[in-house]
Amino acid sequence: MNSPNIEEKLKVFISSAMGDEVHTDSEETFKWLDFRETVQNELNKCPYIQAFTIENRTSTMRSSDFMVANVDSSDIVVLLIKNEFRKGTEVEYTRCRETNKPMLVFFFGDDTAKDEVISLRKDLEKRDYCTYRKMNDFTNAEKIITNAVIQDVIFYYHYNHHYTPFLQPIDIDGTPIETESDYDSYIPTKTVLSQFKTSYKSIYSYIGMSNLSQKQSDIPLSNLHTVGEQAIKWVLNGERFLSSDVKSKLVSSVATIYPNVEWYSKRLDAIDFFIQGDIVKAYYSEKEALKLAEETKAAAWIVTNILIDLRNLQMLCPKNKIGLEDEIYQNRLNSLNTIVHVPVLDRYLEDTYEALLNEEIKRNTASFGTTFFGSNLDNIISGVENYLFSSLLYGSYTHLAITRKIFATIFYRTGKLYNSPELLYTAIKMYLFDGKYKDFIRLSNLEWNNISNIFILNADGLWHQAHNLQERSKEAVCIGVLYRIGLYLSDNSFTEAERYLLELSEHLPWNISDNYTDCIINNCERLSNENVVKILITIIGKDKYATANHITRLISYLDLESVSNKTLKSLCEVLKEKLPDMVSRNGDPQCIAALVNGNPDVFSELETLPNNGLSGEQVLIYALNTNKGDWYAVLQSEIESARQQFEANNQKGIYHEFGVNPYYIVSCVFENNPSYDIIKCVTEEFFPLCINVLNSNCSFDTKDQCAECLCTALGYYHKNGIDIPSALIGCIQNVSLEDSSDFIMTHRSNEGLWCRLIILKILVGVLEKQVLIQWCFSYSKKDAKERRALVQCLKTYLQYSVDVSSDVDALIISIIFQCCEDQDVFIRTMACECLWFILDSQYAGQVEEKIYEMSIDPTPAIRSKLLYIFKENNTIHKELINRITLQLVNDANYVIRKQAKDILETNLKM
Repeated sequence: MNSPNIEEKLKVFISSAMGDEVHTDSEETFKWLDFRETVQNELNKCPYIQAFTIENRTSTMRSSDFMVANVDSSDIVVLLIKNEFRKGTEVEYTRCRETNKPMLVFFFGDDTAKDEVISLRKDLEKRDYCTYRKMNDFTNAEKIITNAVIQDVIFYYHYNHHYTPFLQPIDIDGTPIETESDYDSYIPTKTVLSQFKTSYKSIYSYIGMSNLSQKQSDIPLSNLHTVGEQAIKWVLNGERFLSSDVKSKLVSSVATIYPNVEWYSKRLDAIDFFIQGDIVKAYYSEKEALKLAEETKAAAWIVTNILIDLRNLQMLCPKNKIGLEDEIYQNRLNSLNTIVHVPVLDRYLEDTYEALLNEEIKRNTASFGTTFFGSNLDNIISGVENYLFSSLLYGSYTHLAITRKIFATIFYRTGKLYNSPELLYTAIKMYLFDGKYKDFIRLSNLEWNNISNIFILNADGLWHQAHNLQERSKEAVCIGVLYRIGLYLSDNSFTEAERYLLELSEHLPWNISDNYTDCIINNCERLSNENVVKILITIIGKDKYATANHITRLISYLDLESVSNKTLKSLCEVLKEKLPDMVSRNGDPQCIAALVNGNPDVFSELETLPNNGLSGEQVLIYALNTNKGDWYAVLQSEIESARQQFEANNQKGIYHEFGVNPYYIVSCVFENNPSYDIIKCVTEEFFPLCINVLNSNCSFDTKDQCAECLCTALGYYHKNGIDIPSALIGCIQNVSLEDSSDFIMTHRSNEGLWCRLIILKILVGVLEKQVLIQWCFSYSKKDAKERRALVQCLKTYLQYSVDVSSDVDALIISIIFQCCEDQDVFIRTMACECLWFILDSQYAGQVEEKIYEMSIDPTPAIRSKLLYIFKENNTIHKELINRITLQLVNDANYVIRKQAKDILETNLKM
C-alpha cells in the first residue's frame, strides 16, 4: 500500500554521540551511527514523521552552530545517551533548554555511567521527570522510541484540548509492544494526571476558600473529574471513598495505562476494606492482587508496591485471622537488589516541600515593608494533589493512608505562613480524621484563638461529618469532635451526640477509653447525670479503662441528686467489685467521698470496702472531704511527707519523682483553715524544714515546690502582721542556687525559682519591689515555665498586699496586661485573678476595661474563671459583674451560658 502524500510532516532530530562508544564489560564498541540509522528508519515508517540525523545534512557552518541549527529546524529532538555525555550532545541539549524545544531523552547506560551523565539525569529529574526514560537494553528500542514520539504528540493534543482516553503503547502498524524493557515502565505520567485536571481547584471550595476555586461553568469536566472530587472529599471530610460507579469508571480509565487491570481492581477493594476498618478483607484482597499481578507479569515496581501493602496489612491483622505466614512479604522485599520505591511519588513530595520551604524562607526573611502579591499556595497544594491522584492510579493503600496526614501538615504550615484560619482549621480537623487524636487536641488548644469562630460556626456540621463517617477511626473522630465542640452544639445535635455516647459505651474500644472518659468529663454539665452514671456502670463493669484516674475524676463531677436510686445502687455494686482494681490502676480513692457526700445511704459501704485505697494520709484527707476531718493532723502528715521526700532528694545529682506534692496540700490546709494551731505548726515545724530545703543542694524542682508554698504562707503572715522567724528571714536573704542540681528537666525552672525567691525577699522585707519589676522587664523573652512562675508570684504579691493603692504602680499594671495577652491559657487565667485584686487601685478604669476585654477571650476557661470570681465576690463591683454576666448569658458555650444565668438568678434574689 502506497503511503499518502503528506506535505507537512513532524520533523524529528535524532541526536547522540558522533563516534563509537566502548562497552564497559568488553573491548567491543557500540556504533552510534548504525543505531541512529535504525531509529531513523523506524520513525520514517510513519508517513507523518520526517526523521533526520546530523549525517543527512552537510554545511559550511561551524560544527557547534550546525548542531544548534539542526535543533532549531526540528519539531522534536530525540536524545540518545549511554555512559558518556559528549560535547556535541551537550550543545544540542543546552539549545533545547534555551528554546524550550520539545525533547525526549533515552538513557541506555549502566552503573558505570560517567559523572556528566549522572548530572544530566539529575538535572532532568529536577526540571521534569517526564522528559527522560531509562532503557534496560536495546531490545526493540527503535520501536519504543518511535511509539514515544507518536504518543507525545497525541498526549500534547489531548492535554491542550478535551482529554479522551489514550491507547496502550502500540507499534506503527497498530500491534501492541510487549517487550520486557517496555513492560517494566508502565508508569502514569503527568499527562495521565491531566484526566483529573478540573478537580484540582475544587479543593478550595471544601476548605472555606471558595474565592480561590476556579470557575468551571464553561470548562468541560476532565475524564476523571468525579473520581478526583470524591477522593478530595474523602481526604478532607471523611466522606465515602469511591462509589461503585465512580470506581468502575476509574478502572476503565486505568485500563488505558496498564495492560491488565484485574490486580488494580483488587487493590481498590483492599483500600475500601481498609478505610471501613475490615483489615482482614483488605489483606486478602491485596493478596489476590499480588497473585494476579504476578500471573500477568506486571511491572516490577507494581509487584514491589503490592508487597509493601501486604507487609503493612499483615502487621495490622490478628494472627488468628490470617494464619501464621511469618514475614514472607518483608523477606521478599529484603531480597530485592534495587531500592524499593514508587515512581514519581517521592518526587512530588520533594517538590511540594521544597516549594513550601522556599515560600517560608521568602516571607520569613523579607525586609520590613515588603509587599507580597499573591502566594505560592496553588503550586504547594497541587503537588500534594498530584501525590493523592498518583497514589490512586497506583492503587496503593499505604500511600493513600498517609495522604491525609501529608495534606494536614501542608495545610497547617501554610495556614501559619499565610495567617489563614481556614487552612489551620482544615489541617487540625484532618489530623483528627486521620486518627491523630493527640495531635488534634494539642493543636486545637494551641490555635484556638485563631480558629474558634470557625469551629463554633461549623459545630453541627462537623459533628454530622464525624457521625456519618464510614472509616475505622469513626469512634476516635466522634470522641475528638465532642471533646472539642460538644458544648457548642445545638440542642438537637447534642441530643443525638448524647445518645451516641451512651451506645458507644457498650462496645467501646479499649485503646480510646481514656479519651472517651475525658470527652464525658468535658461535657458532663450538659449530659444527663443519669446517662453519665449508666456509662460509668458499663465501662467500669467491662474494664474499659486504661488508667482509672479518668474514671474517678469523672465520679467527682457527678450530681447524684438527679440520678435514680436504682441506677446509683447499680453503680455501687460495680464499684464494690472493681474499686480495688481501679485504685491499683492510679484511681483516686477520694472519689468515695464524692459518692458518700452525694448519697450516703447507697455508698457508705464503700468506706469499709477492703483495699479501697483509704489508708495512711488518704484516711486523713478523706475525713476532710467528708467534713469530719482534722486539718491539723493532715498538716502534720504532709510536713512529714515533705521531710521524707527532701531526705530522698538531698544529694547532688539525685532526683526522685513523687506522685504527690505535699507542699501543695500544706498550702491548701493553710488557705482553708489558718487557725492558731495551724499557724503555730507551720511556724515551728514547717519553716525549719523549708530552711533546710533552701540551704541544701537538692534539685531546683524540690526547692521550687517549697518556695511556692512559702509564698502563700508568708503572704498571709505579711498581710496579717504575724511575726516571721528570724532564722527564716536570714535563710531567704542569703539563699543561693549555685549548689542546686539542675540536671533534671521538669515543668519547673531555676528562673521560676528566682522569681519566687524575689517575692519571698520582698515579703520578709529584705528587698524592694523594684527588683521584681526589673526581673519582669524581659517578660517576652522568658519561656512559658518562667512566665507562669511570674504570674503566680504577682498573684501572691497582690493577694497579700497590705495596701493595693500604694503597692500597685504603672509597671505592675503593664506586666499584668502583658500576662492577659499571653498565649498560655494558665497565665491568662491567673491574670484574671490579678486584675480582680487591683480593681480598687488608682487604675480601676483601665482594669475594668481589661476585665471586659477578657470576658470575650476565645478560650472558655478564661470566661469561666471570670464567672467563678464573680460568683465568689458578688457583693462588690456589682455594676461590672452585671454588665459582663448579661453579655455571657448568650455565650455560644453551654457551660458559660449556664454559669452566667446562675449568677444573675442569685443576684436577683439578693
